[in-house]
Amino acid sequence: IIYADKVKAYFITEDKSLNKAIAIGNVIIENKLKEKTSKADLGIYNSSSETVKLEGNVVIINQDSSIRGTKGITNLKTGVSNIIGDPKNKKRVKGVFAPIKKQNKGD
Repeated sequence: IIYADKVKAYFITEDKSLNKAIAIGNVIIENKLKEKTSKADLGIYNSSSETVKLEGNVVIINQDSSIRGTKGITNLKTGVSNIIGDPKNKKRVKGVFAPIKKQNKGD
């Protein structure tokens, strides 16, 4: 699910499926399957690679852990995210990490 101030969607003409979406301003991307939330100023979703590129004030939250940077990319299939800082402006990647909570059987 993508939330933003503005989202522009590009569809494939033949089958009307989503090809790409560009979200601008207060971008929030929820991946409920992987229990992750990503936030940024800009998000670009690519359906063929199932990735989201993030730019500007990037925050990725996974349960009680979070990581912050200037740019990032998340693979929605695998749930793997890569974050980079901004070496020109001496902004480093920052993170807060907590153990992953395991669900008990029957919950």
